[in-house]
Amino acid sequence: DALPIFLYGAFLEEAANFLKSEPLKEISVLMIENGKQWREASRFLISLGKQVPAKSDEYKKWYDANIKEFTEQLKIAESKFIERAYAEKDIFKKLTKIAKTL
Repeated sequence: DALPIFLYGAFLEEAANFLKSEPLKEISVLMIENGKQWREASRFLISLGKQVPAKSDEYKKWYDANIKEFTEQLKIAESKFIERAYAEKDIFKKLTKIAKTL
């Protein structure tokens, strides 16, 4: 869940208002938006997991029929998570620079 990111973004928004810092406000917006996209990526992965049969005796048939498409979807999920991680890293780099000016 992206809740910690939302909470951190909300904290940054409050800090920006308190400190009257437009750069900090911009970072809070980026953090909240990235949290929304983390949630979207997580939901995508959950939807993939729900496609896999829970019963062992159904798995082999499902695997044989779906593995190619499922693998492609997992690659999409992987790219979504990597994209979010790099975005978050960039946000924290920007935050580090801003924090030095406060």
